[in-house]
Amino acid sequence: MADSELEDVSTREAILAIVPKIGGLLSFCSSGCIAYYVISDRRRRAKTYHRLLAVMSVCDMVSSFAYFLSTWPVPQGQNLGWKKNSHIWAVGNAATCTAQAVGIQWGVTSAVLNVALSAHYLLVIRYKVTERQLKKYEPFIGIFALLIGLALTIPGILLGIYGNTNLWCWISPSFAQCSEEGLTRQECVDRAYRYRWSFYYGPLWACIILITITQAALLQHVFKVEEVSARWSKIHSSRQLQYRQTKQVAIQACWYVGVFYITWLPYTSIALTGKFFNPDESFGVLFLVVLFQPLQGFLNLFVYQRKLIFERFSMCWSHAKSTTFSTVRKSFNLNTKTKTNTTMVSKDFKDHEDDAIHPISAPKGRVIPNSSDDCDEASKDKEGGELKPLGSNPLDATPESNQDGEDVNQNKSENYRVGRIYED
Repeated sequence: MADSELEDVSTREAILAIVPKIGGLLSFCSSGCIAYYVISDRRRRAKTYHRLLAVMSVCDMVSSFAYFLSTWPVPQGQNLGWKKNSHIWAVGNAATCTAQAVGIQWGVTSAVLNVALSAHYLLVIRYKVTERQLKKYEPFIGIFALLIGLALTIPGILLGIYGNTNLWCWISPSFAQCSEEGLTRQECVDRAYRYRWSFYYGPLWACIILITITQAALLQHVFKVEEVSARWSKIHSSRQLQYRQTKQVAIQACWYVGVFYITWLPYTSIALTGKFFNPDESFGVLFLVVLFQPLQGFLNLFVYQRKLIFERFSMCWSHAKSTTFSTVRKSFNLNTKTKTNTTMVSKDFKDHEDDAIHPISAPKGRVIPNSSDDCDEASKDKEGGELKPLGSNPLDATPESNQDGEDVNQNKSENYRVGRIYED
């Protein structure tokens, strides 16, 4: 890198170029892990929920890799309103810039699949849609999401609106093209924002609104089930189990929606201002964008393995706590145990001498067994003379039943229908 370029690049711009590389790499690997978990397991592949997550993860891998490239595909020397004349590590050309912009634009497909995932939770929990019914509509949902992604990505290539946006390549105003068309600089910027709202922000906000509506409907149903469960909890234990299972799945859905909000809201919110930001005046805003925008795949993996992560953390914490307390307790009681052992050894010698002089005699009418065989004979049943095996009680084979005389196993199979759909 030339000395003039080092002098021209600020520390803030370097941070804005490095942070998306870290987040993009984490999300790329995390999305790949989700896809591998689903593809490598036949049980997961058979369920629409896991297959939907796998397709969404593959789409996230495309956009995450584009964010990982950061300023590399940007053509050298181009600038869009920043005070610096060049960008750090900008070694690309027009072709690499367009390719990165296509990858970022393809992220809208992931947002559409998030809507499908939220609708999946609502259909299963509230409307009791079965797995067999979901499989009928699954191909249409996947094809629809892919067509939406292509419809929002290809026009940018044909219109030639992909270019440098300082952080990365995306929809940007081409001042050279606008100058040829007789447009002013402000008119060129306004046209770029119209393209952004048409092909990115508009569809994205539509997804945000749809996800919010479906999540509100899901939570409203869960609260209603909670009221019913509170009335019947003392009579039907199966209803309480059903509510707990439904609540757990609803919480999982809330986690995915939270990840969606964290990822997309910072970037889409600055679009409402209608202006371009630079690192010298709005570094905090741009830092939030480059920090959260590439992280969807990483956060999705956290939610997907949330239960396992919490269980492992709880086990490690309990083990560390018990080990620490045990070490401290042993260190404080070390001297006391040493003195106690010395006293007990001297007492044992004295008791041994007393036993040698006064042997222990068994009480009258009792026999002290001298071997393990004698113990077995003493524990035989008085009537048949046979040892009873563990669990031979006929009551052990009685099927479980609740207070109403219903088969608990049958109730479990009905109550955990939701759990079987979303189990890992």
